[in-house]
Amino acid sequence: IVSAQLQSVGAAEGYTAVEEVNFISEIETKSWFDGEFGPRLFRVPVLSGSVTPDTLVTMLVKIVFFSSNSGVNEEKQEVRVDIRADQYTHKFLQKSVTETSRVQNEANTLTVVFQTNGVLGPGGQVVIQGMVNTGTEDDNAMVVTGTGAEVFGGTGVWRKAGRLTLTVVEGQLLEYRQVMTLSFTVTNGREEQDPRLLQISVSGDPGCPEPIVRGEAVACPEAMEIPKEEGEMVGVVLSYNVLAL
Repeated sequence: IVSAQLQSVGAAEGYTAVEEVNFISEIETKSWFDGEFGPRLFRVPVLSGSVTPDTLVTMLVKIVFFSSNSGVNEEKQEVRVDIRADQYTHKFLQKSVTETSRVQNEANTLTVVFQTNGVLGPGGQVVIQGMVNTGTEDDNAMVVTGTGAEVFGGTGVWRKAGRLTLTVVEGQLLEYRQVMTLSFTVTNGREEQDPRLLQISVSGDPGCPEPIVRGEAVACPEAMEIPKEEGEMVGVVLSYNVLAL
């Protein structure tokens, strides 16, 4: 017989859910008898209406596996649980873009700052587009630097049509309300053009630590998606209105 004891914890370091405010802490035990397999569902009582609309709080759930006859003793795991508001819409909390040069045919470093109210896990994507008429050819490993660049492995996929795609790498998360300040460099085009208003979108799985029991997955929260129509950025860039020297 293998048993698992689960306890939700409040006020743990790095977690924002508060016991008796957002959830009720309980201890629950489930068991698997010899030859038995399959998922066991644990209940975490969440207090409705305790989270501000369009926000979430995080809580820690501790799981301890033990057995009297299988050699498993006090094997511990921890799981993060996000508690979302009853009324919740994924959205950008901020988004802006700046550049370092408007001189034709010169290197131009664009810096994009954005923040969302969701969580994006491995495989999730951030797409920045609208950077048309540059002189930069396709690049499958464009260097991306700045705060949060490690979430995407420090690179993105650039297409000459004016689109940069950033993909969250394994072992990383774009966290709730994490401010990303990402820089990448293109070459300005040779022809003068009007300023461009860029767009940004986010889509993908929240990246919860989806437990697997004999190949059967326990459901994760719904995916995060903020379409580009919702993501026009403050600031205009890539206006080549100064002649190259």
